Amino acid sequence: MLQIFTSKKQLAVMAFAMLCTTANAQQKSVTLTEAGTLSKQITGDEKLTITDLTISGPINTADILFIRQMAGADNGDNKPIDPGKLQRLNLRAASFKKSSGAYFFKKKDLSNVGYGISEDNLVDQYMFSGCDKLVEVKLPATTQKINNNAFNGCSKLTTCAIPVAVTHIGDYAFAKCKALKEVNIPAAVSYMGTAAFSECTSIETVNFNEDCQLKEIRANAFNGCSALKNVKLSSGVEELGSKAFANCASLNTFTLPASFIEKAADTFKDTPIKNYEVEEGIDGFSSVGGVLYNEDQSELLLYPIAREDKSFIVPQSVGGIAEQAFAGAKNLTHITLSESITNIQSKTFAGSGLTEIVIPAEVTSIGSEAFMGCNALTSVTFKGGPSGIGEKAFFGTRLSTVTFNVMNAAPELGKQAFYLARTQTTFFVPADKVETFKNALLAANAVSPSRFEVKALNTSSIEGLQQEDTAAEVSRYNAAGQRISAPVRGLNIVKMANGKTVKTIVR
Repeated sequence: MLQIFTSKKQLAVMAFAMLCTTANAQQKSVTLTEAGTLSKQITGDEKLTITDLTISGPINTADILFIRQMAGADNGDNKPIDPGKLQRLNLRAASFKKSSGAYFFKKKDLSNVGYGISEDNLVDQYMFSGCDKLVEVKLPATTQKINNNAFNGCSKLTTCAIPVAVTHIGDYAFAKCKALKEVNIPAAVSYMGTAAFSECTSIETVNFNEDCQLKEIRANAFNGCSALKNVKLSSGVEELGSKAFANCASLNTFTLPASFIEKAADTFKDTPIKNYEVEEGIDGFSSVGGVLYNEDQSELLLYPIAREDKSFIVPQSVGGIAEQAFAGAKNLTHITLSESITNIQSKTFAGSGLTEIVIPAEVTSIGSEAFMGCNALTSVTFKGGPSGIGEKAFFGTRLSTVTFNVMNAAPELGKQAFYLARTQTTFFVPADKVETFKNALLAANAVSPSRFEVKALNTSSIEGLQQEDTAAEVSRYNAAGQRISAPVRGLNIVKMANGKTVKTIVR
């Protein structure tokens, strides 16, 4: 039954609750006719209690300093004694004006450098940095640039729409805005700086306007955006910088736009990509089974490190593998390299799950740190005689045997090339190169002096050595590179226990 009458005590409680609610959500709208007058229109009590503020008209440096205090931020020198509670700031009908003074100071060397609004329509450096009360900001519609560190460290900011007139987003502009959910980059943007959205750990979606003028995603732009799941680049993006999408723990698929030209070797470092895709009409790139190649598949560019396959066969068309192409592929334990490969680049397999590797005869050099950190790697066999093995090439692995089937001369060795993780390593080399290679290892400081030996290569010195015609089959794949348990009609690719890969036609 609906109760109509209420006791005086109940009415008092309800009135008190309404009063508290009003006190906790103070709203105010201000129209400025002259920049620098915000403090005259807001009382001392309001300054500390207003949670929602709308401002129209011109705003200068003094007004920003006042707003920062309302939002609980310091000016770089000291914390406000009584920080305000401002959470929502609507400046759509306002405009930023060039002015003297400073709203923020940063210590450089022995002096403090002050930052104020240096030009009209500019969200200048550190303008809202550290305003950890702000939840939502609506920037002036006239805004044309967002400068370096403008919102850096706004830890509770969930929403900040970038106005359509903005052409420039500076370095670290939104870095560490850990509550920001979504980013939409307008068409006019032609520059986005280093680490612009780095460590924004709640961002799930980044959308670039299809007509966006941006051509480069710079270094660390979205590094550490651990919730990022979807990225839609505009068709004009040509270059991806170093670690631009590194440490994005939720990003599984990435599509390269039709305009794409190049990327850094570590663009996707420690990001669990399962598939790389390319837009239709792209020149210079192709994707096969989620693996990224150049257009004619003569170079393998990126292997998706979160792929669950334990083994992979590099197509015979591949003559080169890019730097860090397989770096961090923890699930990958076996790989069959193309016999066409001539060198292995720096960090190509670093930190991967490989347990053994057979290096094709055509390979002449192993780059620095190529297999560094492959802590399951126990065996490497060189079919040919490489001329050089770079610094820390096998650093931190667990190699117990290293076999050189051919050695015309001792390879040039980089420092700590075979410094291993507490493992005793036996090097097998042609009999006439035992002393030469041993001396080369020590002279280059390539090994731990107490944990290696060099032995002559012969059938009795290598346990389990098999002749090619009697070697056992280890694994079998069809023409598409998929592992199969038994022969199937057509081309079969068979990996043998002696490291050989044999192609057979099953009819």
